Amino acid sequence: MRVVRLSRQKLSWIISELRFLLHSRGGEPLIPKLYAPLTLVLLILALIVVAISIIDLANQRPLSFRVIERVTVAPIKDWNWFRSALPKPVASRSLLNLKDADINVELLGIMISDEVSAATLTTGGKPETVYQIGDEIKPGVSISGIEPHRIIIDQNGSLRQISLKKPESIIESLDRTEPDSLVKSMQAGFKLANMFGAVPVRLDNSSGAYASGFKLNELSAEMRSLADIENGDVIVKVSDSGIQELLKNPTALLNYSSQTSLPVTVIRDGREVVVYVNAASLSAKMLPNLGQIR
Repeated sequence: MRVVRLSRQKLSWIISELRFLLHSRGGEPLIPKLYAPLTLVLLILALIVVAISIIDLANQRPLSFRVIERVTVAPIKDWNWFRSALPKPVASRSLLNLKDADINVELLGIMISDEVSAATLTTGGKPETVYQIGDEIKPGVSISGIEPHRIIIDQNGSLRQISLKKPESIIESLDRTEPDSLVKSMQAGFKLANMFGAVPVRLDNSSGAYASGFKLNELSAEMRSLADIENGDVIVKVSDSGIQELLKNPTALLNYSSQTSLPVTVIRDGREVVVYVNAASLSAKMLPNLGQIR
C-alpha cells in the first residue's frame, strides 16, 4: 500500500490553484455570481412541477359523494330514566275518551300483574267471573284493554268503557230502598276492590313475598270503627288466602263473613302488620248490597 506524501511546496500550490478557481479575473468571488442563474433554474423547475400537478388533477375523475339517508327514530312513548330492571305491567293507562257501555255489566275489581291483567265482572245476574284481555263477555262484546280504573270493551265494533265504581257510590247505595224486583236479583257476591275504596297496586317485591295488593283510600269513620285499618294500608292477605287467590274466586270471602276477629295482613309504612276485622258486622252492613246487580 502506497502512502501519498505531499510536500509543503506541492500543498501550497494546490491551495493557490483552488483560490484562483473560486475567484474571477476581476478579483471578485465567483460564488455570488452563480446565485442568479441557480435561482432562475429552481424557479423553472418549480413551475414545471406545478404545471404537471395541474395537468394530473385535470385528468382525474371528480370525487363521488355517497348519499347517506338519515335514520328516523321512532317517537319515545315511555322514558325509563332510572333503568329499572323491574318488569312493566301488562296494562297501562290510555288517554282515550270513550263513552260508557250500555250493557248490563258491572266492573267489580281489577288486578294488574307482571304477566297478566284481569278484571272481575258480573253480567246479567250471574256470579262474579274473572276475565282477561280477549275474553268474550257476551255475544258481540269482548275485552280489548284493562286499565287501572276501567276496562275497554269492543261492543259490535265500537270501543266503549266500563269504569270501576268509586267508593262513594257504594256507601250511597246502602241508604237507598231498592225495588222488590232488584232485591230478588241480589247475589251473595263480594266486591273486593270496592269494599274499602281500594285501588289495585303492584308492590314490585318491596314488601317481601307479596307482589300485589289493594291500597285503602278515603276510609270513613264508620269503616275504621268496624276494622282496625287506616288510610294508605295495602291489603295483601285475608286469613290464609292471598289477594290473587281471592280474585280468582271472590265468593270465597263469604266463608269469613261470620268471623268477629278476621286476621287481615296489610303493609303499613313499609312494614307487615296483622289487623283484626269484625267481618260479621262488616258483612251484615255491606255484603247484602255489594253483590247486587244494577
